[in-house]
Amino acid sequence: MKKAIAVFFAFLMMLGLSAQAEAQPLTVDELIAYWDQVREAALAQENPAVVEQNEDGEFMHAYDQLFLISEEDTLTADSPMRYAEVMGEGLPVLRGVGIGSTLEEILAAYPLDNEALAGTFDEAALYISGMLPGAVSFGSLWRSGSQVSQVEYDVITPDETEAEQCFIGYVLENGAVISVYTGVSRMPLSAAEVDVDSISRLQEEREYTAPRDAQVEPLAREDLLFVCRDGALDFVGANSETLISLLGEPLSDQVDTEEGRSLRTMEWESAVAVLTADQDAPEALLSLKVYGDQLEGPRGLHMNDSLESVLARFPHEGETALYGDGQTAPYGVLTEGAEGHSVVLAVQAEEKTVLLTLDFVDDALWVITCACQ
Repeated sequence: MKKAIAVFFAFLMMLGLSAQAEAQPLTVDELIAYWDQVREAALAQENPAVVEQNEDGEFMHAYDQLFLISEEDTLTADSPMRYAEVMGEGLPVLRGVGIGSTLEEILAAYPLDNEALAGTFDEAALYISGMLPGAVSFGSLWRSGSQVSQVEYDVITPDETEAEQCFIGYVLENGAVISVYTGVSRMPLSAAEVDVDSISRLQEEREYTAPRDAQVEPLAREDLLFVCRDGALDFVGANSETLISLLGEPLSDQVDTEEGRSLRTMEWESAVAVLTADQDAPEALLSLKVYGDQLEGPRGLHMNDSLESVLARFPHEGETALYGDGQTAPYGVLTEGAEGHSVVLAVQAEEKTVLLTLDFVDDALWVITCACQ
């Protein structure tokens, strides 16, 4: 009997710990406490603020790594704050997220009902809690494919004719927070209804799913996708028609024929494709080189991604041999040349081996080349 009671209480404790660990929706009280801390940090700055008045009659207080907007030209402990932006370390943070934090750290600090970050190519809803005419809390992010540039959490509190919107947002660059902004604004109730409806509809979008850093499997056949806002290109099954439908008419289109076999080279502003065809086989994509942001590469690769962030998306068992034997697909190797590092990933795709080569300059991704071996 005593053992059963002990097990029961242990179970209750586990439930309590689980509930405690689960991130809760953002609240207005949290934001008010955070604003107080930011205001105190501003008052403690050694150098005085540069104060200017904006078009709305509010006063902008600019410090070295801190920016506030208040209704008063002289900031005090009781000054109402409309907006603030934190741009340096050592300043107040909310939920442990601040300058230098990663996207995953942001997502872990707040509720996340969308683990796959499904949405459109440009944005995704993270969670929504509550329903009008009551208070509504929600999270959203803005991106270009897998490159997230901004994450924001909002609380909308309506009254009879208007609504108050309190928010905190994180601006990211190269996967890390470079500034945190927060504030409050008033809006017509109709505008609040539009915002809540928009985030609810965005929650249902499944047009684009972002790869997460936790994915560290070897490159696979299904990874050979190049994505843009208008759709996706499967390297293995692509031809000139699919390329044109996605990228538009090429700037240059040249065909060379020799002994019944043709090589067609198509060039766009930031991509070059080479296709082959002969009398016995249909046109097929032989290689695709991407050197701009027109296309997102496999596993969400973008130009200027750091070498460290790219290696984190694949197994990394050794310094140069990432995985496999370096001879037979699947394998991955890291080499270093005169201009920088290169990552070569091989995958078996149907009856051919495809090489994905990632070239880096100053440890920043410069060119993506996908080619049949």
